Amino acid sequence: MKINAILPMIIALIIAIGVLNICKSPTYEWTRTLYLVNRGETLWSICQQYCPDKMDIQEYIYLVKKENNMVTSMIHEGDTLTLLKEVKNK
Repeated sequence: MKINAILPMIIALIIAIGVLNICKSPTYEWTRTLYLVNRGETLWSICQQYCPDKMDIQEYIYLVKKENNMVTSMIHEGDTLTLLKEVKNK
């Protein structure tokens, strides 16, 4: 009987936490730019240049990999990447 009373409260709490997380997550507007990989560069070093200040670098790398249909983070000199560049509103 107690489980039946607690279950709706747990569900409501989970929904509230989800809504709060959505509300606090910044939304980004992106433009896409092509980037030619130079010798010695890594995906991490390139993404550091384009990652928005308030975004976690690992989240940005995930987005870039997804945008470029990459399975790994391996890149080579001469590769062309599509990078996401944040649009800054004035």
